[in-house]
Amino acid sequence: MRNVKRSGFTLIEVIVALAIAGGALVLLLSANQASLRKSVHATQEAAVLRAAETAFDAYRCGDSDATEGGLKGMPGWTWKIRASRAEVGSVENLQRLTFDVYSPDAPQEPFGTYEALRYRPPEPEP
Repeated sequence: MRNVKRSGFTLIEVIVALAIAGGALVLLLSANQASLRKSVHATQEAAVLRAAETAFDAYRCGDSDATEGGLKGMPGWTWKIRASRAEVGSVENLQRLTFDVYSPDAPQEPFGTYEALRYRPPEPEP
């Protein structure tokens, strides 16, 4: 029998290499999908934050007297505001505003809460 030297890969080596490459591809695609999901969630959260800040600012500036409503451009998202007296030194007519935002998935649990102080000057005496 003659000793013939053959070059190339055996079928087993090719299958093992393809399995390793396939596993790496699966890991890469799953990491990419998780990253995409987080990016979409962050984009939605930023849109909710902008809409909530707009509604809160409208109330704080006196443009709106509503104490609850929906977030503009965000179907199903709602907000409620509570005003209470704030005690800060000797400052009178100071209100503590608590602004709660509710998601459509959990309408009883606040998604986020914002607080601010608002000064209301006393009404002039006639």
